[in-house]
Amino acid sequence: MDIHTPHIINFRKPPKGKTKLFIKDVYKNEIALFGKIAGLAGVGIYLVVKFKMGLAKKDGFYPVTNKDLQQYKNNIHRNTKYDALRKLRGENLIEYFSDEKSGKATQVRILTNDKK
Repeated sequence: MDIHTPHIINFRKPPKGKTKLFIKDVYKNEIALFGKIAGLAGVGIYLVVKFKMGLAKKDGFYPVTNKDLQQYKNNIHRNTKYDALRKLRGENLIEYFSDEKSGKATQVRILTNDKK
């Protein structure tokens, strides 16, 4: 019997300066819920906020910019982001506020605590 490693496994270190993003406290039930209600934009919002929560190590409101959501495959448009924010707030999954006249990013806080 011959043991081999599949070609998809990469044991090499990433090139210098290239690191993978790690998002702390991401739960599959929450991702599924955000995706069911608001689609890919909802999942993107969830991941961006969770990533920023992990960096700050505290709960609170975090900015979700249009540029944050452009990294996804479908390049989520700003109007889609606002539609998703309204749907998620309607289901009491998030709170957000935005000063439309200032031009600053919308501040978002996740309200779910489903740790399954």
